Amino acid sequence: DFGGKGINVARVLAHFGIQPTATGWLGRKGQHYEKKLNEMGIHSTFVLTNQKIRTNVKVLEQHSGKMTELNEAGFPISEAEQDRFIEHYTALLSKIDVVILAGSLPSGIDPSFYCYLIEQANKHQVLAFLDTNGNLLKYATKAVPYAIKPNQEELEEYLGYVVQKEQDVIEAGQALINQGISLVAISLGAKGAYFFQKGQVIKSKSPHIKVESTVGAGDSMFAGMAISVMNNWNLE
Repeated sequence: DFGGKGINVARVLAHFGIQPTATGWLGRKGQHYEKKLNEMGIHSTFVLTNQKIRTNVKVLEQHSGKMTELNEAGFPISEAEQDRFIEHYTALLSKIDVVILAGSLPSGIDPSFYCYLIEQANKHQVLAFLDTNGNLLKYATKAVPYAIKPNQEELEEYLGYVVQKEQDVIEAGQALINQGISLVAISLGAKGAYFFQKGQVIKSKSPHIKVESTVGAGDSMFAGMAISVMNNWNLE
């Protein structure tokens, strides 16, 4: 199945009638994957490489519900491929209102890369949504994205300490808002999520449902945030 945070977000957007454009670097047989994405309602415009596309495996233990993730490392990106993507990305910014930056960065890419992409989005008055791990978040928040969505583990990685109380979550979210970020969501799994805007904090409880799999749950939530902003819905 097609995967990756960006693709997961795009699938949800397409489900709600928004035609997203997926981009990034794509390995061998890229045209085959682009055709499949187009069939799913996802317009795709990737920078093609000759690298092998990675395969990630999710193992679900039926008796316990425990999920184990076996993720391959992404293929390395050369300086020339990075330059091609930057040129492509910059051209796309003149045609869009929102850009969603999601996932880890491949080897060969500087950790500050997201920071640069956000800066370019801000220059073009494009709202930059970011969902990545805590270490990359440290770099990227310096460029002030419009919205971020760390989970508890990513938040702890970003902060450098374990979050033990919900008050710690609230203080961290408010601190991120004070940095200039317009919308912050901190997901806590079964405990729900906190949403922050300037002068406003809302806690959302998770519905009581039978969990079949958590794969893509955070990505779906992130897509929902983007849809809400596109429709000018208030935080509640």
